[in-house]
Amino acid sequence: MARQAYYQDDLAWVHHAGYSHHVERTGPGIVQLLRDSGMGAGARVPDVGCGSGLLARELCAAGFAVRGVDASPAMIELAREYERGADFELVRLPTGLPPGSNGALRESDAVVSTGHASIGRSRFSGVMAETGGAATSTTAT
Repeated sequence: MARQAYYQDDLAWVHHAGYSHHVERTGPGIVQLLRDSGMGAGARVPDVGCGSGLLARELCAAGFAVRGVDASPAMIELAREYERGADFELVRLPTGLPPGSNGALRESDAVVSTGHASIGRSRFSGVMAETGGAATSTTAT
């Protein structure tokens, strides 16, 4: 049986509309963690599992250069409409490619993810190794 994208159009919209409160609560803290780590305007921050771009909007508003990646085409489409100041790309992570390789994540100053406990510590570590960035992650409860 072929593996399908995790979120289709209908569930992507439900997630966007129904879980925005999580980013509203955690977004300012994530921005503060990045700033406390010495990152300022223009710092490169990939948003892993960016979904519909909710956190990307918070990060862009704070002046970070955001690249959102997600495995769902429907989520990427929503994100591109929701936050035009970020770069969004359909990517399944980790790519397994060495940093700098075509198709690998670009080098970054930090890596963020919100609400994705399923990423798991070892997969998230692989993403950090690909980008060279520090990391912060939150999970919806």
